[in-house]
Amino acid sequence: MIDDPYWAWLMENTGQGKNSPSEIRPRTSARLFTGDFDAAIEEVFRMRDEFLGDHPGDLSNPKGSDALMWDIDGYLDPTNEPPSITAPPTPPIEVDPYDLATLHFLLRSSLVLGEDIDAEGITHFREFSKQCARHAHFMLTTRQDLPTPIWARELGKSFKSSGVASSVVVDKITIATTLRSQIYAYSYPARHRIEVSAVTREHLRTVNLLLCSVSSRMLDPRTRSNSLETGKSIVDFLLPYVFSLYFPRVNYSSLPIPRARNAEVFSVAHRAAQVQAKFLLAHEYAHILKHENRKPGRELELEADNFAYDLLFDYPEFGESGDSFLIYMSAKWLFLYLSLDRIVGAVLSDYEIDWIDLPIRNRDAILIPRVPKVKGTMEQQALQQVGDILLFNAKHTLRVRGIDWIKSAAREFELRHCF
Repeated sequence: MIDDPYWAWLMENTGQGKNSPSEIRPRTSARLFTGDFDAAIEEVFRMRDEFLGDHPGDLSNPKGSDALMWDIDGYLDPTNEPPSITAPPTPPIEVDPYDLATLHFLLRSSLVLGEDIDAEGITHFREFSKQCARHAHFMLTTRQDLPTPIWARELGKSFKSSGVASSVVVDKITIATTLRSQIYAYSYPARHRIEVSAVTREHLRTVNLLLCSVSSRMLDPRTRSNSLETGKSIVDFLLPYVFSLYFPRVNYSSLPIPRARNAEVFSVAHRAAQVQAKFLLAHEYAHILKHENRKPGRELELEADNFAYDLLFDYPEFGESGDSFLIYMSAKWLFLYLSLDRIVGAVLSDYEIDWIDLPIRNRDAILIPRVPKVKGTMEQQALQQVGDILLFNAKHTLRVRGIDWIKSAAREFELRHCF
């Protein structure tokens, strides 16, 4: 296979020439994918099947499936289902349909569908969705603010318990939730304030759920042949969510609802979203704690990324149960997805397209020195590699389809999913 230009750039610019892809097993997917999806996937299959086989606890095993699963870090949990609200407030108050749809999406996302859900489960989910819509409307008409997400509150507690920053300093930092349809976190150091979109974590969990479910099906010899075409066309499953980041009046309630293959797959997708959300927020904490009187620039952005990486990898309070590979995989997928996001944004804004996207790759590249400390099972590595290849292939497919096709698909999205 031809060399990937990203790796050529890495070896030239990051001093990682000795750590070539052939010497770093977890990064094989970046080397493998050069536009030949079938060849890349077959290589991962070969490595996975040779070293792993089918074990009862792996992600491709359908045992342990659940029809409905709760995301207990969302805005509702099994003990806090939305109340049944039958009477509208008096006098009636008009609500913004965008706000209503976004709140409904956030509340409804607390309950996740499994692939093996039956008719009774679908009925329960639909009733839950109706209650979420009523509750969202009630929140808007009574002017209730959406609470700060659980994961954002927990991050502040982690700073206090870790000793990275004093409780007095952390308590001065306020986190405000917005309903912006973006993967968005921004800090105002002088005001000790961070804004974060409430959509961010739920959006990333949805993307992770797609990647994990498709990857686990492809890795399972029993479902592999039926899943390859889905993997090849993964960009069509991802694009509704990517497009949702570029239109101001998105009806989030109308976007496709992905299903989790099983409880294990959902757990990985959920935990990966937690890591990604914590990384984005920790990056903003870094600007407030370290950069208040410094001029913004690339150096500060990389410092903030390293600060966030240090917290996730080196402090148990911020990591995900000490799972270094999950943290590594989550960061990789985040940046690959953001790269796809930026390409679509460039097309829709008529900017020049950077297909390699060095600014995003720069953020990924500083993970490389940590690779020797990243420990993962063959099953984890295979899942990460296939997920990487799916995201690489999505970007490659967009390049093949071309700018006019992307713009046409975006117009169709706007007609179907925007107010």
